[in-house]
Amino acid sequence: MKIKSGLEDSSSQAGWMFADLFLALTVIFLATVSFIPQGTQGESKSQGTSTSTQSVQNGNVEKNDEVLLISNGFIGEYSVDDRTTFIQDLNNYMTGKGLPNSTSALYLEVIGHTTEYGKPNDNGNLDALKFVIELRKLIPNILEGTNTSINLSPDVAPETLRVKLTFT
Repeated sequence: MKIKSGLEDSSSQAGWMFADLFLALTVIFLATVSFIPQGTQGESKSQGTSTSTQSVQNGNVEKNDEVLLISNGFIGEYSVDDRTTFIQDLNNYMTGKGLPNSTSALYLEVIGHTTEYGKPNDNGNLDALKFVIELRKLIPNILEGTNTSINLSPDVAPETLRVKLTFT
């Protein structure tokens, strides 16, 4: 007489476990993949097509009925008190890109300096805040309604600010 121990051989289930795991990972991968819609690769569409994607003349902004795509903006580093050089550089940038005087900025980021050890400090924040307040007085037409961010970075030298502007 043979006694059964009650344990089953689970090795026959290993293949099904592998298949289920592979299926779950595939579903997760497909759910996280980003798809790029047609017309956002930087190509210019002709006026006669029925598509809504078009390129602006300066070549760095594309408009779609649902999405505004911006490929670059203005970036520069300036000393804390050097607003005039910033204004001159900004005017040169806008002229070079063919942006009209009525252009307004979408986003302004001013990055202040940290301590020499990379820790946040009040001086970097205050310098950046003063710079933003002065810019809003000097170029109100460009910065009207602009979202502004003030950050700190150890990559920015003491007594300097990094300024980033993104245009619509």
